[in-house]
Amino acid sequence: NDVPDNYRYNALNDLVVAKMKSNSLDGIDSDLENIEKFYRNQYGNISSEYATYLHNRGRAFQLQNKLDEAKETLLRSITLQNKLEGKPLERTVKYYMEVEQQLGEL
Repeated sequence: NDVPDNYRYNALNDLVVAKMKSNSLDGIDSDLENIEKFYRNQYGNISSEYATYLHNRGRAFQLQNKLDEAKETLLRSITLQNKLEGKPLERTVKYYMEVEQQLGEL
C-alpha cells in the first residue's frame, strides 16, 4: 500500500462526511472508530484533526438519533475548537443547538 496513512484517513473522513450528507450511514460507526484511533495516535487529543473527528462523530450521532451522545461529543468538539482556535466552528454550534432543540432543552 503506497498511500500514506494520513491521506487514507483524511479520504475516509471525507467519505464519512459524504455518507452523512446523503443520509447513508451504513458502516459509519466503524469508519469513525478507525479515524478516531488514527487521529488520536497521529495528532493527539488536542489537535484540530481530533476536533474535526469529534464534530463528525457528534453529527453522526445526531443523524442516528443518539442525541445524548451527540450533545456530549459536539460539546467536546466546541471546547477543543475554542482551546485551539479561540472560537468554535459555526456549523458545530449549529448542530449542537439543533440537538438541544431535539432534546427539548432550548
